[in-house]
Amino acid sequence: MSLPVSERFDALIDNAGSYKLGLLGGTFDPIHIGHLNIAQRALEQYSLDGVLFITTGAPTRKVENGFLDAEHRHAMVKAAVSSNSKFDASRIEIDREGETFTIDTLRALKARFGNHVDLYFIAGFDAASDMKTWNGADEIAELVTVLCAKRRTDENELAQSLEAHFSDQTLFSVKQVDTINLDISSQALRALLKEGCSAKYLIPDDALDYIKEHGLYR
Repeated sequence: MSLPVSERFDALIDNAGSYKLGLLGGTFDPIHIGHLNIAQRALEQYSLDGVLFITTGAPTRKVENGFLDAEHRHAMVKAAVSSNSKFDASRIEIDREGETFTIDTLRALKARFGNHVDLYFIAGFDAASDMKTWNGADEIAELVTVLCAKRRTDENELAQSLEAHFSDQTLFSVKQVDTINLDISSQALRALLKEGCSAKYLIPDDALDYIKEHGLYR
């Protein structure tokens, strides 16, 4: 039985001769406009057919503890991306038992869709520069093209930083995504919501409605 990956994309990928699928993973605690901005810019800049938002279940590399239940986080993502036909939310990691490793997800996607899907891993600079230390890094490099979102206002600085981080190995294919530098963090938004302040225009309206409906982060 095939693994369920995306309600919106599964049939499209199965019926396509080739498909360029962007992957944006995270705890999304909560999802915010910075995530959507990065995904949209990657979609447009590299002519992706779709972007799959993958909510982590039990993140192995998460530093802080006490993140929100995976079902709530996934529901917020699903609400946030519902209006964009090029975006979808996936349960592939939260439905997997045990620890979450990126390499396991990539293997599952390749097993499900085969070689006619090209995978583009969308990441911020910190995550992209750390990928060579991840579990199964060599195999990850074979399976994806990394799209690194710019988090600096100086493009030359970013280019030099990427070159410095990846110059000692040639496995990863890394390309830059030009984005507006939105200095937003989920941690700051959680603190804002805990104080009872408004996060309107920072969190997508549908996701914010879900947060209010379920009394999250209060």
